[in-house]
Amino acid sequence: MDSEKEHLSASISITNGQSDVEIKLDEAAINKLIADLKTLLNPSDHVHYFSAQWGGCSLKIPSNTDGRTPVHHIKITKV
Repeated sequence: MDSEKEHLSASISITNGQSDVEIKLDEAAINKLIADLKTLLNPSDHVHYFSAQWGGCSLKIPSNTDGRTPVHHIKITKV
């Protein structure tokens, strides 16, 4: 990620026992995600997002997960 000031602020969780992923983004996070995905058109081959629990700041873990499992790491790879 470019800098701590320009991080993706997202809440991503998986419904327990299902293959359902929920992604919550505000407008700033949408713009950051678009910018990060555009970097994959260049020599970059992947981007990472981590929760604070995993040493990052880009993924926010809500205090109430409503029975959902929070995601602590996302890697998006160019293929």
